[in-house]
Amino acid sequence: MKFQMAVFLFLIISLTMCSYSNNDFITINDLENAEEYLTLNNDSVYLDVFLWRNITDTCQLTTQDSLMHGNIDIMGMDDEHIIPQLLWIFNNNGLWEYDIADFNEDSIGINIYIDEGPKWGPGIMVDAVIRFEYQSRVYLLKSNDNLIYIYPEQ
Repeated sequence: MKFQMAVFLFLIISLTMCSYSNNDFITINDLENAEEYLTLNNDSVYLDVFLWRNITDTCQLTTQDSLMHGNIDIMGMDDEHIIPQLLWIFNNNGLWEYDIADFNEDSIGINIYIDEGPKWGPGIMVDAVIRFEYQSRVYLLKSNDNLIYIYPEQ
């Protein structure tokens, strides 16, 4: 009986550790400690992140003028009930927050496109965290060490 109670308590604690309420204040410590993989509904959910600075001739922008762009995908679950809310991109030198108002869903995941990010990089590493809602619970999901590329490559 003690063993069953211990297993039950372990399950309750582990299920509540990675979720937040919509009203919770998220700290930098929460972002740094967010999970890279979450298991939701027997699916392993993760982020696929591609970030770049656009300096094409048509934009007539230099590296100093252009803003960061990005494609951030929530992968591993084809469930329309994931609702992305906020995106943070950060490293030791700064933190940028983006309120996710629009996203696309397809058979492989959920895509968030950003085109007015900070003027960071190119060539630096950043982490990305998304806060999303799934089945009335809020989760943080992280992708570590994402390079900000330059487009087109030089």
